[in-house]
Amino acid sequence: MGGPRSDARRSGSQVFYAYTCTYKRKLSMAPRPCCCWLRFQSTASLSLSLSLDAAWALILAAGWNRRRFGRLWPTDMKRNAASSGLCTEAYGLYLFRLRLLRLLVLLVGVLATAGVCEGVYTPSLRWKKARATFYGGSDASGTMGGSCGYGDLYSTGYGTATAALSEVLYGGGATCGACFEVKCYGQSSGCVSGASVMVTATNFCPTGSLGGWCDPPNPHFDMAQPSFERIAAPVAGVIPVKYRRVQCVKSGGIKFTINGNANFNLVLVTNVGGAGDVDRVYVKGSRTGWQLMTRNWGSNWQISTNLLSQALSFNVVTSDGASCVSINVADSNWQYGQTFVGNQFP
Repeated sequence: MGGPRSDARRSGSQVFYAYTCTYKRKLSMAPRPCCCWLRFQSTASLSLSLSLDAAWALILAAGWNRRRFGRLWPTDMKRNAASSGLCTEAYGLYLFRLRLLRLLVLLVGVLATAGVCEGVYTPSLRWKKARATFYGGSDASGTMGGSCGYGDLYSTGYGTATAALSEVLYGGGATCGACFEVKCYGQSSGCVSGASVMVTATNFCPTGSLGGWCDPPNPHFDMAQPSFERIAAPVAGVIPVKYRRVQCVKSGGIKFTINGNANFNLVLVTNVGGAGDVDRVYVKGSRTGWQLMTRNWGSNWQISTNLLSQALSFNVVTSDGASCVSINVADSNWQYGQTFVGNQFP
């Protein structure tokens, strides 16, 4: 049965939405007027109602006392609506608001645990001059390992597109992971006309190497042979090149390989996009705040804090100041020797 319905709309703290309705009681089936649950008397009561909805959504999203409260909506609430006079229209609108709030809470939770990576690397387009040689054999097997600590360059995602840098470029390991575009130029008969190649810094060409090409202040690229052959014939030997920094484009997320022991955590950071070269690394356990790690060697970062049995989060900051935060990359059951994949720079 239907009943009289009225609407009153006023401003401020006055009544702006109210109506009455009737319903049938289960036992007597007799009509009885009731004031619908949705009766926002003022802006204050509206705020209170929304706050209560948000609190309830948080309870459900957090899973608190799920056994007791998990089915209160919509089964118990629907039954209570019929016995307590809760109008069908109000109940439907309430459910809509509740589900929307639960969705928003879930979305906020996902964003909070996913982390964020920001900053697009925009290097200078200016070409600089250097020289280049090659090493490692035609299959680049001799380039594995290296002073950046990347180990097997195939498994860590670098492959044969790599180079060892002279000290003026290597910077004591600070340039590990940086990406360069290199091309042959000049009158060298071995140059491949118009060709260039992208390489990642994975190794150090030490001072005193044959020919002195890597001695300061010479900028020099000792390239993996397969990369060298893309811009010049191997018979050319030492070639003049032009180079410039470029954005590192990587497949998948940044990788964190955790080694060491309870009192010495050594984290190898690989597959970094954007600028590629890591300036700082922060780590956060589920029971600690953010802590700055120190560079041990190459792309290995250390900290002495005991992080066992804690979920781990990382913040990687590259040389251009861009940061990439990965929340709870490793859960509390992580073990030494494992590799975890986080977020990636855009």
